[in-house]
Amino acid sequence: MAFWLEMKTAYWAALPVQYLRRTGAYGRENAALMAEMKKRITEKRLWQEDTTLWAVPWDNPQTTPPHLCRYDVCTQGLWDLPTQTLPGGTYLVFTLPHTTEALAQAWAGCFDAATAQGYAIDFGRPIMERYIKKEVDRHRCDLCLPIITEKP
Repeated sequence: MAFWLEMKTAYWAALPVQYLRRTGAYGRENAALMAEMKKRITEKRLWQEDTTLWAVPWDNPQTTPPHLCRYDVCTQGLWDLPTQTLPGGTYLVFTLPHTTEALAQAWAGCFDAATAQGYAIDFGRPIMERYIKKEVDRHRCDLCLPIITEKP
């Protein structure tokens, strides 16, 4: 049984964002960072229907020591935070139920699912979780897997 509700490809240009970062083993502390970002954007009245939050684990915990793994939560419109540009390109987007269990299944199965669909993963760009408020309100989120546009 598939872990996703919907799967599609999407292209977007490089995206300038503002971000909060934590460094350390991926886990519960990432949720705390997301909560901090939601608090900030809510206080500034930016948490609206089309607001998007991006969760970006920059490092592979299989090859990077856990204490050096970087995790960013990004958005637009909070100019009092550091800025960076998220890489654009083509992504395989898995729409999922917005639950911890569904995200864990997606992370565990996204590589095999992409390969089974004939896509090559672009490991030069990060995998990103995308949270669009109107979709979060429907209990949905996305796991965005960077792919090479040409199928092998």
